[in-house]
Amino acid sequence: MIKKPPPFNVLHRGIPIGNVHIKGAVNPQISYSPSFLEWEAATAAGCDLWSWEKGLYPIQFKAKVIAWHMNHIQVANVTESMIAEKAKKK
Repeated sequence: MIKKPPPFNVLHRGIPIGNVHIKGAVNPQISYSPSFLEWEAATAAGCDLWSWEKGLYPIQFKAKVIAWHMNHIQVANVTESMIAEKAKKK
């Protein structure tokens, strides 16, 4: 069976973005429900929350929106880390 590639192939120096170690990362120890993550992703993607909650978006689309949102957060975190690292070197 052929494994389907992830919906977004986001890499940092050849490493999947979700596996990149961020130096000095702070864990704010915030937990939240899956619904919160869904609403954050839907809002970030410009989706209609009423339609999202009523199941009017296909499940595959919703999964892709959430994957995109998680990658978007990781890209921002890695970028911020690289900026901070470069600033320390100056």
